[in-house]
Amino acid sequence: MLDEVDQKILADLRANARDSYRQIARRLKLHPSTVIKRVEGMRKSGIITGFGANVDYLKMGYEFMALMAVRCTLGHVPEVGAKFKSHPGVVAVWDITGDGDIMALVACHNRAEFNKLIKHLGALAYVERTNTHTVLDVLKNEWEFKPQ
Repeated sequence: MLDEVDQKILADLRANARDSYRQIARRLKLHPSTVIKRVEGMRKSGIITGFGANVDYLKMGYEFMALMAVRCTLGHVPEVGAKFKSHPGVVAVWDITGDGDIMALVACHNRAEFNKLIKHLGALAYVERTNTHTVLDVLKNEWEFKPQ
């Protein structure tokens, strides 16, 4: 579990990952060594899995995004998930409960690419059916989530 200090450090890192530990410490009124130790602890425990750039897919030219719910043949979720995960048009894949077995976020540059991708993924072995929901606007990205 994260204590209040870890939560503050993590929230600051998510917003300002390129800043130095000294800058983060200054904003949070902590000693830099405290920030360093806390971040290393969260890395070692697997809470922080890496650092990267948050991107705006629309500004990168991905005009079509969708959430694709997938129903798989019984017992074949791992194979379908692996195929989705390895496809370059798939941004994220989740193993879910509910009406489907897998939920995937896909991103495409144009309608023709989107059409081709959706049909390709829907025709993969062990995919029984799909239900695709087109994203109209992004109201909050996952990297904006601040754990409490």
